Amino acid sequence: MNEDKEELAIDLHNAYESIALGHGWNTQETCKVMFNNLPEKNQKTMIDLAEWIIKRFKAEHEKEIVLQQNNNALLIAKLSKDSEQLKARIKDLEEETKELKKGVASGICANTFRKNTGLSKGDGNIHSEDQSRSEAVKIFKELSEGER
Repeated sequence: MNEDKEELAIDLHNAYESIALGHGWNTQETCKVMFNNLPEKNQKTMIDLAEWIIKRFKAEHEKEIVLQQNNNALLIAKLSKDSEQLKARIKDLEEETKELKKGVASGICANTFRKNTGLSKGDGNIHSEDQSRSEAVKIFKELSEGER
């Protein structure tokens, strides 16, 4: 860190002299020299200022890092929670889809049964829609097992 603060002190000295000149500020003649030729107390003051600046920006940078890490952790937690909710919803939808497929297959079987037997919905020969569907499912299963 000594090299960093000394390097920054040199940069600050050179920038100060340049900026002062741009503003028409006439600095002391003892300061219009290279950093290494400055009076020792002036050099130490600039090095201490540079160290203060480095510590200040480092502390701010560390705060920003902690803040970013916290934001990342919160985002991960939220995504994880959302992921669990999505997994549960997907599972529900898969179950629902299975049930719907069973219902569609059952409906197809019932319609096929009616068509093949010549019976229609509400026909007096079949007591109920459920009974018709039940018979159709039974036939569908028998046909499916026969295909294997």
